[in-house]
Amino acid sequence: MRAHIAAAILFLMAGPTAGQERPVGRAEQVTASYALDLVPAPDGRQSVLIRIVAGREQLFTRDLGSGAEKQITFDDADHEDPVWSPDGRKIAFVLVKDGKKVVHLINADGSGAEAVTPANHSAIH
Repeated sequence: MRAHIAAAILFLMAGPTAGQERPVGRAEQVTASYALDLVPAPDGRQSVLIRIVAGREQLFTRDLGSGAEKQITFDDADHEDPVWSPDGRKIAFVLVKDGKKVVHLINADGSGAEAVTPANHSAIH
């Protein structure tokens, strides 16, 4: 499972003091997000993202107007690399379970999940 935290890093530059050697700068984390793979829908009204729930990567949709989120996967597996279909009705993702990576499709409301690559092979992207 990937344990990602997206972060912006700000480099603060510190000049040397007369007669002293000092480090040129230091890095300091200034933002953090536990929302992974935030991907906007084609219509720009919602997005799909990954959140860690009980140690597993689960998919959520987020209304970009209100910020309301809805969990759309609930199984004991990781769900990676989500992407919207061009019409915005489905989301493709990689389901990772038992060492296998299988590409799936799911309706944007969380219904109708189905594998689209063979379960006996690992496929990604």
